[in-house]
Amino acid sequence: MSNSTIKSVLVYGSVAPNVCNACVLHLTGMANALADQGLDVTLMAPESASEDPLSQGLAHGVRTEEFGWPKVFSKTIWTLGPVISALKFRRFLKKHKPDLLYVRTNLLTWPLHWYASCLGITSVAEHNGIISVELSNRKVGLILAPLATWFQRLSCKFATYSRAVTEGMKRQLVDLGAEADKIFVLGNGTDVSQLKRLPRKESLKSLKLEEDSFYVGFLGSLSWWQGVHTLIDALHVARKSVPNLHLLIGGDGAELSALKAQARKLGILDHVTFLGYVDFSTRLDVLSAMDVTTFPACAKRNKEQGVSPLKVRDYAAVGSVILAADLPGLEHMASRGALVVYEPDNVNDLAQKIVDIHANLPMRVTLSQNSRRYAEKNYSWDLIARQLLDRVKIVN
Repeated sequence: MSNSTIKSVLVYGSVAPNVCNACVLHLTGMANALADQGLDVTLMAPESASEDPLSQGLAHGVRTEEFGWPKVFSKTIWTLGPVISALKFRRFLKKHKPDLLYVRTNLLTWPLHWYASCLGITSVAEHNGIISVELSNRKVGLILAPLATWFQRLSCKFATYSRAVTEGMKRQLVDLGAEADKIFVLGNGTDVSQLKRLPRKESLKSLKLEEDSFYVGFLGSLSWWQGVHTLIDALHVARKSVPNLHLLIGGDGAELSALKAQARKLGILDHVTFLGYVDFSTRLDVLSAMDVTTFPACAKRNKEQGVSPLKVRDYAAVGSVILAADLPGLEHMASRGALVVYEPDNVNDLAQKIVDIHANLPMRVTLSQNSRRYAEKNYSWDLIARQLLDRVKIVN
C-alpha cells in the first residue's frame, strides 16, 4: 500500500445504481482498486438491487452502506443524494471515523467535506467537470450556473484535496477560486482485466446485427458535449464513399430524440442503430461489435477543460480502433499510435478519417494492438488508486 497511514476509506456517490454510466463505473472502479490495495473500503450510495450495475460492479472486499430514496423524489434527481443521506452519513463518520473520505463531486456534495473537516477526517473531492459549464446548454443553466460555481468552489474549499482529472480542469478550478496547492491532477481508469475483446462474429450475432456492415460506434451518455451529432453528420458524408458503413450508438440521454430526428432528416436512419441503455451484461458485446469506436466530443467545454473519458479507456482496454476529437488529454495516447485524431467539430475531417481507416486493414490491426497495450500500461484502476494514495497525506 502506498500510504501506510490510510487504512480505511469511505467512498461516497449519489448515483443511479440501476444505470451503467460513468458515475457508477467511476465509483465501483475506485472502490475496488482501493480495496485491492489492502484498505478497508465502504461505498455509500443509494439502495440498489442485486442485479443493478452498482452491485454487480463491486468486488467482494467492498462493503456497502446504502441509503433509501423517498418516493416523493424522482430517482433521476441524484443531485439530492447528499441531502437525503445526510443523517446516515453523519452517523457513519462519527461511528467509524474513516481515515479518508472520497467523494465524486456534484452540486450538493460540499457539506460532506465540511462535516468531515469538522471531525478531522481527510477528504478528496473528485472533479470530472465544471458543473456550470455542463449546465450551459440547459434551460436551467442561466439560473443554476452561478450557484453551481459557488457550490463547486465550496467543495474545493472544504475538501482537504481536490482531484482534477485534467490539467485544464485544474486551471478552471483555480479560476473559480480554489487553492492551487490543494489540487492534484489524476486521470481516470478502467477495468483492464475484465474488458477483453470478444469475437466479432459472436458479438454481432448476440446483438442481431449483420456481418457484412462496417460498424462505427459510440458508447456513452448522450449529452450535448459528447458531439454525437457531428458523428451522425460524418456518417452521412462517409457513406458516399463507403456504402456499407453503419453507425451504432449505445447509451441514453437528453440528446437522444434530437439525434434520431437528425438521422431521419439526413435519410440515414436505416443505417444508424440506437441501442439505448447498455447494461453490464451487453457492454462487452457492444464494444466488440464496433469496427471503429469514436469519441466525437465538441471543442466547446472540452478544449479548455481537457478530457479524461472513461469511454476511451474502455475502448482501449478492449483493444478497439479508436477515432477521437483532437483534444487536450489524448495527445500522449495519439503520440503512441493508440488512436487516430481529427479536428473537433469538423464533419468532413471526421468522415475522411473513417473512410481512411476502413480502407486500411493493417492500420486497424496496429491501432487495436497499440490501444490495448496502452491501456494495460496506463489505465488500470489499480494504478490510479496507487497514484491517488501517493498524493494524499493524512492531515491530523
